[in-house]
Amino acid sequence: MVLVLPLLLLMAAGLFQFTYLFLSAIRFEDACGQTAREWAAGTRSTDTLPGGIWGRLGSSQGAFVKGSLRIDPFENEAYSLAQAAKRKEVAVQTGPVGALLEKAKGILFDYSAGRWIVTIRFKSRPFFGLLFPEGIPFRTRLAVIRHPGGTP
Repeated sequence: MVLVLPLLLLMAAGLFQFTYLFLSAIRFEDACGQTAREWAAGTRSTDTLPGGIWGRLGSSQGAFVKGSLRIDPFENEAYSLAQAAKRKEVAVQTGPVGALLEKAKGILFDYSAGRWIVTIRFKSRPFFGLLFPEGIPFRTRLAVIRHPGGTP
C-alpha cells in the first residue's frame, strides 16, 4: 500500500490537471466563438474583440495570463460580385440574368469577412507550471462573414 498509494495519488492529480486543461481549452474556444458571433451580428467592433473574449472567459480568467491574449488579423477582405468575377468564381452575365445578378449583388454578395488568429497562454499549477513555466499557448482561428447592414 505504501508503494502503490503515492502512484495512485499522482495519477489522480494528473487526471485532474488534464481535465482542467481541456476544460479551459473548451472555454477559450467558446469565448472566441461567442465573441465572433457578436461581431457577425454587428454588436461588437473589431477593436473590442479582445475585451469580449476576456470577458466571456468568466470564472476561467484565472487559468490564463491576461497580457498574453493576442488577436492577429489575416486575409481580411470584403467579398463582392466584382471581386468574385475577377477571381472567376462567378461569371458576370448580360441580359436578364445579368440584371438579376446586379440586383442581388447588394443583398447576396457584399459580405465582409473577419479572419483572426487568437492566442492566449494557459497557466496551471502545480504540474504544468513546473513543465511549462511561461504557460501553454492556446491558439484558434476565427473566420466570420457578415453583411454590411450588420456593421456597427
